[in-house]
Amino acid sequence: MSRKAPQAANKTSRPLKRSRNSVTPNLEQQLAKVLEQDGVTLSVVSAVYHSAKKKKKESPLRQKDLSLAEASFEDRIRTKDLLLVRHTQESAGLHAVKKVAIRFGPHEPSAYVLSVEQKPSEPECAEADDFASEGESAISSWVAPFEPPPSLEGLLLEARDLSVDEVDPHLFVSQFTPGDALRAYKEQHGLWSRLRAPFIRWEVRVPEKSVQKKSRGFFGSLSSWGKRAFGKAKEEYEEIKEREQELITQTEEAWHVPVMVPKLHVTRVLIGFLGLLIVVSLPAGAVSLSRSFGSSVAQVKSNSELALADMKNAASAKGQEQVAALRQASSRFRAADAALAKVNLLAVAAAQAVPQTRDLYQSAHALLIAGEKATQAGDLLAQGLDRAISATVSHPDERLLTFLTYLDAAVPLLDNAFSQLAAVKTESLPQEVRTQIESLKESLTNGQSSLADFQTIGHLLLSFIGHDRPRTYLFIFQNQTEIRPTGGFMGSIAEVEIDQGEIKKITVPGGGPYDLRGQLMALVAPPKPLQLIDARWEFQDANWFPDFPTSAQKIKWFWSKSGQPTLDGIIAVNESLMPKLLAVTGPIEMPEYGKTITAENFLDEAQKAVELEYDKTENKPKKFIGDLMPKVLERIKQGSHDDWFTYIGLITDALATKDIQVYASSESEETLAERYGWSGTLKPVGGDVLSISEANIAGQKTDGVIQEQVNHDVRIADDGSITDTVTIAREHHGQKGELFRGANNVCYLRVYVPQGSVLLSASGFQPPSADLFKTVPLEHATDTDLAALVSPQENDLIPNVDITNEFGRTAFGGWVQVAPGQTQTTMFTYRLPFTAEALAKQLLPATSNGQSRAAYTLLLTSQSGKTNRQLMTSIHVPEAWKTLWENEGASVSGTQLGFRGAWDRDQVIAGLYDTSYVQTASTHP
Repeated sequence: MSRKAPQAANKTSRPLKRSRNSVTPNLEQQLAKVLEQDGVTLSVVSAVYHSAKKKKKESPLRQKDLSLAEASFEDRIRTKDLLLVRHTQESAGLHAVKKVAIRFGPHEPSAYVLSVEQKPSEPECAEADDFASEGESAISSWVAPFEPPPSLEGLLLEARDLSVDEVDPHLFVSQFTPGDALRAYKEQHGLWSRLRAPFIRWEVRVPEKSVQKKSRGFFGSLSSWGKRAFGKAKEEYEEIKEREQELITQTEEAWHVPVMVPKLHVTRVLIGFLGLLIVVSLPAGAVSLSRSFGSSVAQVKSNSELALADMKNAASAKGQEQVAALRQASSRFRAADAALAKVNLLAVAAAQAVPQTRDLYQSAHALLIAGEKATQAGDLLAQGLDRAISATVSHPDERLLTFLTYLDAAVPLLDNAFSQLAAVKTESLPQEVRTQIESLKESLTNGQSSLADFQTIGHLLLSFIGHDRPRTYLFIFQNQTEIRPTGGFMGSIAEVEIDQGEIKKITVPGGGPYDLRGQLMALVAPPKPLQLIDARWEFQDANWFPDFPTSAQKIKWFWSKSGQPTLDGIIAVNESLMPKLLAVTGPIEMPEYGKTITAENFLDEAQKAVELEYDKTENKPKKFIGDLMPKVLERIKQGSHDDWFTYIGLITDALATKDIQVYASSESEETLAERYGWSGTLKPVGGDVLSISEANIAGQKTDGVIQEQVNHDVRIADDGSITDTVTIAREHHGQKGELFRGANNVCYLRVYVPQGSVLLSASGFQPPSADLFKTVPLEHATDTDLAALVSPQENDLIPNVDITNEFGRTAFGGWVQVAPGQTQTTMFTYRLPFTAEALAKQLLPATSNGQSRAAYTLLLTSQSGKTNRQLMTSIHVPEAWKTLWENEGASVSGTQLGFRGAWDRDQVIAGLYDTSYVQTASTHP
């Protein structure tokens, strides 16, 4: 068979005729696609191919054929093509499956891989065939005739004609009634009919093919005598059956409804019989029931009470004691649930049959599940915390991730416990456990809220410690012995880089914040009180505002104006926290300074190291803090599990007392920090508010020996007007000439009250001499932040008192000085801009019964660093007013609303009063 070379692409191709002896169909076409790329003509390949086929006993394309092919095709690629032809022919001739080794590891690619750089063109072969003669056009394509498929709508329309309306024969059962009315009534409403009805089922009649065959079964078994005796009866029976069949058939044809016949419902009969047996044997089973149920209830009650007691102990315990209590409670709840499960099925069914018993059983079981789930959740949290502390991790942030994993598992358990506890009907339980149940409900509610908060806090902490990206923070260490509005003078600072919870770098300037003085490019005038010590506002005095986020932004501004890098946040830490940490870590050896730092001597030794003992030539007084910090951090990392629990408690308490304050540059992170009270912000107020901000200016380190007593007296008149009197007694316990503490304490004091309050009187102020204040150069601009935040108010009546509006409050400010061994008392009296009735209308919706109400709320905002400030707040209301509500714990005594104690954290006091009957008394004397 001859083949022509491939023709031009624009010519019509003829279909390729398949050879009968061809082993591989369309082999030429496949090879042509491969060989066309390198310009190999199909005729040459075919000649070699067919010459090989003639030698049947020999293998195709032996060495001489290959030599001939090599002479024709000098190119290496063409030789490989011939080898491909031989391999294909041999494989097709053998008709056998060959195994191919597959190499999974790295190996050199095969040398016989054909590379095709562009898509090969389709070969066109012309030949004579059975369908067209030479010279005629070949059939290029053929398409079978087809019709478009019908649409779905058309199918539905055609199928509608095929539908058949089926008749449910059960619908016609009640329509076939006896002809006699009385009998029909009895059949429908009689007692016997109603008793019989559940055991009868109606079925469609199955037509009988032959009545004779069915009757023959009975009569055919009779003897000959019987057949004669019953012969006539047989005839009558067959006649009746035939007539019945006839009538039924006529009825079905006339009404087009199948006839229903009654049959006995065997299953229901058996169930009824068994039910009768249970009723008959119930007196005997009741004894077993009461014994098993009673013993189980006793075990449940005993174990549940012990478990509740364990949970109460766990709530007040800490560390490993809490873990042990939670596990003990869990085991007791499991025992109680196991005891309840021993109640047999009959007892459970009977308990749920009686309403009172059902409520008791369901409440007891729900209580057990709630206690078990809550205990499991607490156990998971304790285990997670223990695992997070003890596990070996690559990066410290993995510890927090570990705990959050356990927390995510505990949350649904606590949610399940809460839902179970909500189903407990306390009125069905014994009186002695009702109080415990209510307490447990409250604990679970608080637990849910706490876990939800901690999930948010956990992710916030992950961001803070650089889980997603490296973070750079500026730590400022505030010395509260030289008090400033945010906690103390910024004696030392540290730039800290954190990545994945690990501190990568700590940079502590040797000169502290004073190292930035020469780099500061901004010239702004300081607030007027700070002009006592400097004519230019600088970094070390930037924490002037009592609202820490505002001061932090000002610190960040000075930091940037000094050419320093971008910060992700600012964290203020009071030095009073260090002795608490050293009490856990133990003494820290510092041989390079010849010191051993302990919790007792830290403040004094650190003060001497940075003020007196530093190398004057090197002039790096703050180097001591930079050398101490890494040693303390290393000791904390080496702490035991119990030490970690203590550290967590210390940090939590420090955030509450504002010994640690956090500012985040990210707005979303800062919002969360404010939400959880970490930011030291001045919270917005709707009622009365009191906060005292002191700033030691040129008073050395004397605030550590100043004892302070604040008396806050609130009097509400009959007309609802409110007048506050604040008395501040400051006693200096230092001795004159004593190092750091024997100087005169000079303080600029501000009292923040509700905005719009009217100052009635003030006393106890002593400003420094006017010639001690620095003159501000004209080129120093007014700070724009200060001008926007502080709005001075006129005050011509009361001397030495500055009145300003700041942060939504009114501030009364003045200078207070106290010498060693002396006491100075300062007093403010002012009237609030609202009444108790107006505050009630603001806080509460209007009542429909015309009842008059009055309200009083007070927010006491503490100052960071003031650990020695005591507060006594007393609220006096008219005797005729009736107390409706007061917040828990906000009372000085059993009857008077107020607060007494150390003012080291924010406090809220609130009360609601009924004044309606006062008007009645005035109307009817």
